Amino acid sequence: MLRCISPVYRWGISIGTAPHIMLLSSDTSRFLVYFFLFTLHSRLVLIEKCLKNNSNCPANSIGVCLGDNVKMVRKCLRYYNNLLDNMLIVDRPLQILLSIEVVCGIPRWIEGMYFISCDLMTGATTNSVFFNTFEITFNIILVTSPAFVVELIANKTDEIKAILMQQIIYCSDPSFRFELETALQYVQRRPFNLAICRIIPVNANLPFIILNICVVYVFITMQFAHYTKY
Repeated sequence: MLRCISPVYRWGISIGTAPHIMLLSSDTSRFLVYFFLFTLHSRLVLIEKCLKNNSNCPANSIGVCLGDNVKMVRKCLRYYNNLLDNMLIVDRPLQILLSIEVVCGIPRWIEGMYFISCDLMTGATTNSVFFNTFEITFNIILVTSPAFVVELIANKTDEIKAILMQQIIYCSDPSFRFELETALQYVQRRPFNLAICRIIPVNANLPFIILNICVVYVFITMQFAHYTKY
């Protein structure tokens, strides 16, 4: 993003100060993360609809080859595989963007929580404590919001598994049942996972993990800062 903007200054066109460019770059990076994740979610919704409409398997169709249904299951499975293959291509950039936001944000959040604790200990005004707490909470939610999109993706994957299991139960055609079982096993063995630095999983627990880290280091900082008083 900065490489794209730098020639503008050589042409003599001013588009704002350096902080504005940094904010624009940060917002663009966050937009790309949302774009890829919501694209994956929308494609999974299409796969779910196709599989749900593909349940026209009569209960008494023993020995009847349901060619169209089998082709549809294979098509959906191939589409699911291509989706995850494409996400592997952008997996590293997504990890880098999320890692930068979290790693750069944690020191600021620890500092803010430390000053809030000091204000509470010294009896500072309630307004300053409230606004500082609101700012930190808002920033943590903003940075960890991709985790909620990942949870939507996980829920949609669970719905696809449920549809496949339901069709396996009610279908008596051997060929169709085999395709459904194959698709179910593949989806179970290859879910979509996203982790920060391949260590911290991006899911609904991410905000609580970050809060836990911040609180621990706030306590450590307060012990070192007030150690000389005891």
